[in-house]
Amino acid sequence: VNNGNDGSIYVSLRSLGAQRTLVLVNGRRMVPGGTGANSAADLGTIPQAAIERIEVLKDGASAIYGSDAIAGVVNVILRKRYNGTEVGGYAGTSRHNDGTTYDVHALTGTAGDKGSALFSVGYQEQRPAFAGSREFSASSYSYDFDQGCFPDKDTGACGPKVNANTGNSTTFPTGRFSIPGSACANAAARATHPALDSVCVQSGNKGGRFKQDPGTPGGTEAYVPYTGELYNTNPTNYLITPSRRVQLFTTGDVNLGSEARAFFEASYVNRSSSQNLAPMPLVNTTIPTAPVTISQYSLYNPFGVDLRSWRKRTVEFGERLFRQDLDTFRVVAGLDGSLGEWAGPVSGWAWDVDYNHGRTAGSNLQTGQLRMPNVANAVGPSTVINGTPVCLRQPYDPGQNLGPGGKPIPGSSATPNIIAGCIPFDVLHGVNPAVNNAAKSYVSYDGQDYGTNQQDIFSVNLSGELFKIASERPAGLALGADHRRESASFQNNPINSGESSGNNALSTYGGYTVNEVYGELVVPVLGSMPGIEDLEFQAAARYNNFSTFGSNTTYKLGVRYSPIRDFTARATYGTAFRAPNVGELYGGASDDYPSVKDPCNNPKAAGIVARCKTGPGAVPGGTGNSLDPSTQLLSKHTANAQLGPETATTFTVGAVLQPQMVRNLSLTVDYYNVNVAQRISTRGAGYILDQCYRANTQDVSLCNLIVRNDAGQIIQINDERANLGNYHTTGIDFAFRYAMPTEDLGRFSLIVDGSYLHSYRVTDILGAVTKGVGNYDLGVLPSLKMNSGVFWSMGPIGAGVSGRYLGSYKECSSGVCSQDDTQQRVIGHYLPIDIFLSYTLKGWAAGTTSLVGGIQNVGDVQPPYLYNALAANSDPSSYDYIGRFFYTRLTHTF
Repeated sequence: VNNGNDGSIYVSLRSLGAQRTLVLVNGRRMVPGGTGANSAADLGTIPQAAIERIEVLKDGASAIYGSDAIAGVVNVILRKRYNGTEVGGYAGTSRHNDGTTYDVHALTGTAGDKGSALFSVGYQEQRPAFAGSREFSASSYSYDFDQGCFPDKDTGACGPKVNANTGNSTTFPTGRFSIPGSACANAAARATHPALDSVCVQSGNKGGRFKQDPGTPGGTEAYVPYTGELYNTNPTNYLITPSRRVQLFTTGDVNLGSEARAFFEASYVNRSSSQNLAPMPLVNTTIPTAPVTISQYSLYNPFGVDLRSWRKRTVEFGERLFRQDLDTFRVVAGLDGSLGEWAGPVSGWAWDVDYNHGRTAGSNLQTGQLRMPNVANAVGPSTVINGTPVCLRQPYDPGQNLGPGGKPIPGSSATPNIIAGCIPFDVLHGVNPAVNNAAKSYVSYDGQDYGTNQQDIFSVNLSGELFKIASERPAGLALGADHRRESASFQNNPINSGESSGNNALSTYGGYTVNEVYGELVVPVLGSMPGIEDLEFQAAARYNNFSTFGSNTTYKLGVRYSPIRDFTARATYGTAFRAPNVGELYGGASDDYPSVKDPCNNPKAAGIVARCKTGPGAVPGGTGNSLDPSTQLLSKHTANAQLGPETATTFTVGAVLQPQMVRNLSLTVDYYNVNVAQRISTRGAGYILDQCYRANTQDVSLCNLIVRNDAGQIIQINDERANLGNYHTTGIDFAFRYAMPTEDLGRFSLIVDGSYLHSYRVTDILGAVTKGVGNYDLGVLPSLKMNSGVFWSMGPIGAGVSGRYLGSYKECSSGVCSQDDTQQRVIGHYLPIDIFLSYTLKGWAAGTTSLVGGIQNVGDVQPPYLYNALAANSDPSSYDYIGRFFYTRLTHTF
């Protein structure tokens, strides 16, 4: 994701969020990735060349693995005890010749009775594709929900999308500003400033919003009323973000006798990645507590009045670039074995002790943003001294006669008070590189953030067989204990802590410890009996004690029943939890600008008027009217060290059919029901404002979160994280497998994996429910998703065709169909098709060579247009953005 990510690759089971999916490597936790104080493991930090397979556990996982496994567990199994050498390479590119990807790796290992060793190295590179290179993402297009089409920008009638109004931002390169109506009443100022007189005439002496007219760049007619046109931010954004990864991995073991073995595994991954956004949208109220005014005494202000409302996109300074350079190091070392006869009743039981250390650390460079206090200086008073423009701390009035009637200006100086290093900045004359490139070094900056995620775990485990009841299989028991330390930091660039034109945030430092014990019991009760081929009960429990919130216990109960060998029924019920992470507990406040309005701006309802006049949250001065028409307000998301865990219950029931009369056929169906309570979230600025001003009973504690300045305007809403609301999702997973070998035509295989989503809803603190299934309210959540494929092999040749299906859903003009679906459109189903052809040559160059060539998205199916989407008019986590993609892979083993 280009906007809102740091180059990490996450997995989210059940669409419940990456922080609720636990990622393991060889059954052990993987350290979080990212630029610091992150909540989940980055799959890109797992050495790809060493992966053998991936297992997914989707029920009752918290009782076995602890926190974060609410939605389930993704366990990445790496290779070990490998004899031989493998080298391989992969290359692919899109039909647009962008998004090109390279991947080369080498792996070698040896294994024997005394031990084993394996080493692999890999290099991956992904080059970018820009949103401007695809028709679906080149611009944001206006959509008419009433007509159900893209209206022509000239006629308003339905027409091709490319003829619709384009753009998505009211901050554009030529800039815009507001002239106050009071300025037009100043006859003296109008007489001496033709540009002011010109805009006042155009507005009927009422003031208003104006922009620089690129058609008349000079003279008094250079400014015209702003008509509301939009700027297109899309073309310079990455559609596919570039990244480069260098991966090293090694593992091995040494036998220490008949009862013990020493083992280790270690990996190192360096990742360089970047994101690219449109040039900075500079707004005078970027920092509401310190709005920036263009001084009437600025060299570049032709109006002779202070301009307190203005904005400009700084295309002169280029795009905003974010570049990460991160290192992830992980090492596991331990002993394992089996207990000898000396252990008595637990003789032969398996045991292991190990230490797991992981650390991600690195930096994030940001360019293209501005330092707002410096911007304030650069658009403040200025003059020319000895032919050089300079910034001043107050107006320079050598003759003391710049004021009306020749009187001195209050605060002016007869000698220039120069701001060292500052060069005046022009935001009123459109794109002005001649002037603004000189000012760039003063008003812009390059910021570097540094962050870490670290994990240290000591574990001990014991498992073995207990007894038999009436089954051929004995009961089994596993016991274990962990001590885990999680720590993280995010050292923000000082400018980003309150002076940046981008989103500001404070630094994060913190950690916690947890001690855990668990037990898992499997009891086969009956077997090999008429009507009871197998009956098995399972139970697991885990006790956790966190240094942050105290103790927590989770459990799982399960049953598996096979009346005959062909059919198995299964069910589980369990509890789960997610502990608050370091960022949620100790993270520095971060900025957000939600679309909300001040209820005290010209209030009409008597109750709101009363609350705006007196009491908590009241407008200073007793007027009850803030006169603030802003449609976005600054919200500060703050951490909360008193957070408790999210809790969940999970229930699954399903069946597996593997008929003996039809070999190589299997069918599985599983129903799931997951309910997450005490969700860690913020209240939302809208909720805080409603509870303070509009609710029947005022919540005084929330009024205290609203900060107003002396003029009565809201400059900040403190929105602290808390345990609020819940998630609830239900659905059915199904899978079909069938392989049919033939004597003359080779082997055919058919695979179908699907999920039917029955319900997905989020309940907020007020009890309001947002339903996601079939609506684009909570993301892409169609009722039906499927992966399917048909594969064929005969001798050294193989081929296959596969498809990924996402069903249809609706999108509403309001953005939330659950609340208002009067204006809606249907997003159709999506089905890209992939094909491949492979050939394997044995006995060549002392080994086996495998060559694969393929095309992904053969039909070049484009992602659907989503009017309310943030990233390139669609959803990159659900749809293919690259289009038709050609690739080849060559692997040789010997």
